Amino acid sequence: MTVIDSVQWLVIAGLAVLVLGLYRQLAIFLTPPTRTLESMAGPEIGERLPSEARQILSSKGMPTDREVTLAFVSESCRGCQVMIAKLTRLIASSDPRVTDTVVVALNPSGAMLRALEEAGIQYIEDDGELWGLLDVQATPFLVDVGRKGIVRRKAVDHRVEHFLDSAAA
Repeated sequence: MTVIDSVQWLVIAGLAVLVLGLYRQLAIFLTPPTRTLESMAGPEIGERLPSEARQILSSKGMPTDREVTLAFVSESCRGCQVMIAKLTRLIASSDPRVTDTVVVALNPSGAMLRALEEAGIQYIEDDGELWGLLDVQATPFLVDVGRKGIVRRKAVDHRVEHFLDSAAA
C-alpha cells in the first residue's frame, strides 16, 4: 500500500466522521414531531366546549344544539384566504356540506366582513375571546362540534372540503 492510498483512506474516514457528525446534529430536524399541531391546539377531542365558549357562540346567534363546523380564520393568513375561497365555491354550487359551517373571524376588517356576506358565508366576529377560550394557536383551524358541544374532530388545514367529507363519513 502506497502513501497515496493511505492518505486516500484517511480522507474517506474523515469524511465519514464528518457526515455522521452532521447527521447527528441534524437528526432532531429529521425525526417527526411526537405531537401534531392539531393535538396541541384547541379543545380536546371528545371533550365538551367550555361553557364560556358555548355562551359566546349562543350570544352571537349560533344555536349550540346542532352539529357545526367552526372555521377559525385571520385576515393575514394565506391558508385562510384559500379556505374562504373554497367555501365560497362550495356555497355557490349549493353544496349541502357547508350548511352548518361557521367562520370565526379574528378582528375582521370591514372589507373581509363584506366579502363573507357577499359569499353567503355564515360568520362570527371575534375579538380574540373565543379564540383564547378554545386555545386556537394556528389558522386555518377547523373544529367539528357535535350536538351537545362535544368536539368530534379538529385540524389545521385549508382543505375544508376534505374536512367536511370526513365529517360525513
